[in-house]
Amino acid sequence: MVRFCYLTAVVLFCSLNLAFTLTLQQIHKSWFQRLSVIQVEDVLNNKRILNKYLGCLLKRTVCAPEARDFRILLPSILRAPCTNCTERQRTSLKKVFGHVHELHPNEWQQIMSMYDPKSEHQEKIINFITNR
Repeated sequence: MVRFCYLTAVVLFCSLNLAFTLTLQQIHKSWFQRLSVIQVEDVLNNKRILNKYLGCLLKRTVCAPEARDFRILLPSILRAPCTNCTERQRTSLKKVFGHVHELHPNEWQQIMSMYDPKSEHQEKIINFITNR
């Protein structure tokens, strides 16, 4: 009986882990597809929308679906920025990171400390932004 419960728990855990992985891959694909078609400058120049995104990333406000997806993906994006991006996606992501880094330094630091608390990826992200 104990062996059966243990085996059931292992199977359930593996199933949930697989489902989460598939969902994360779907979110990644969907978010980067959206990044290909939106006008990033319009979002970055709209204080109301930008503040909603920043609030979502900092877990201060309710998230719109695309902001929530970005928040979910941000740790993996920081680990490996744009490994499979198109040129348009890469340019758009650089604009987003560069804009927040330069014009919203307090929020940038809060985001980086929240999603990269050991500062393992900050240099990589700065190099990504500045093309180094």
